[in-house]
Amino acid sequence: AVPISWSMTAPAQPGALQWTVEAVSKNGKQRDRLVFDQQVEPAVPIETWAASLVRVGPTSSLPIGVPAGALPGGYVDVALAGTLAPPLAGVRDYMAIYPYNCFEQSTSRAIALGDLGRWQALAGALPTYLDKDGLLRYWPNDRLDGSAELTAYVMAVTAANGFAIPEEPKARIIKALQAVVEGRLTRRGYGPYDLRPVRIAALAALARNNASSAQLVAAIDVKPVDMATGTLADCVPPPKPNCASGSSMKARGSTSSTMRRRPGG
Repeated sequence: AVPISWSMTAPAQPGALQWTVEAVSKNGKQRDRLVFDQQVEPAVPIETWAASLVRVGPTSSLPIGVPAGALPGGYVDVALAGTLAPPLAGVRDYMAIYPYNCFEQSTSRAIALGDLGRWQALAGALPTYLDKDGLLRYWPNDRLDGSAELTAYVMAVTAANGFAIPEEPKARIIKALQAVVEGRLTRRGYGPYDLRPVRIAALAALARNNASSAQLVAAIDVKPVDMATGTLADCVPPPKPNCASGSSMKARGSTSSTMRRRPGG
């Protein structure tokens, strides 16, 4: 017996191929037949080359064209949506198997999954995460200091999602964040550290929990022009659900298109 082989040219399009090989002896008394499948993969995988996001209107247009050097077989995706918020199914799937569990990660997991029971269990243990000043620690370890950033995040994200914090630890946290805003309480991070965005985040968290005041707002001495985008967003109040701007935003749709092509090579 000796091995035999054939040189074949794979088709341009990926997909399944079925091969049939038959062998017959010279005298015709022996015969064999083999059938097998083979999957053809693309030699050059399709990749996203360009994407655009535009607001839809009566005069909307989005010129498109084949990128220079692209191979045949690409396509264009066009999707219409009434919101800029993307679907969160992938996020929920990811967070469902998320393996980490510091206080921030556990809180984020409960929020992403909408798991009130998970949050209630975490909130029940919340006093063990507070340091002597009322700031939350990432781990329930008395040797660790609390974090102003973590505390502001937890207060803001739970309030935005309707996850309640027990009154006694919440009162301690509010006092701690008020002290952060007024500059009486600081926790410095590593390297160059700017406390001003932290104070604004703390103020935004207090406002979400109806614990802000004109005096606290006056304690912020940062001009909008000097703020990063995220910090500026903390300072701008969201529109009320029934106001005109909110209604008009919901009425305006958006479209996104993604162009995929095979890179030249």
